[in-house]
Amino acid sequence: MTNRRKEFESQMKQIMEYIVIKGEIPELDDFGKECLHQCCESGFLTGVETDRALSGDIIIGIMAPKVLKSGLEFCYPKTSFETKVNVVLIITTIASTVIAIIQTLRLS
Repeated sequence: MTNRRKEFESQMKQIMEYIVIKGEIPELDDFGKECLHQCCESGFLTGVETDRALSGDIIIGIMAPKVLKSGLEFCYPKTSFETKVNVVLIITTIASTVIAIIQTLRLS
């Protein structure tokens, strides 16, 4: 179930990234249409309307598709300050270790 959710979210991100770059909706299969519908239901897009027909098919109405701030935040989540500090500490540690190894090799 988790794998399916990740696949669904990944497809939603791909669709929104395509809209940001191209300014239009990509060609979508049924799964892609479900993802686009979820983007609209989640309030990530403007200029796109989706509805479900009685048959279960998704009907898409397109005017001028744009990704809203909430959609961008979904695609590119903010990293916490703590995460950034940890990355800096790891890089600093690796750099210090490499420098120590190089200095040791030079002395030998």
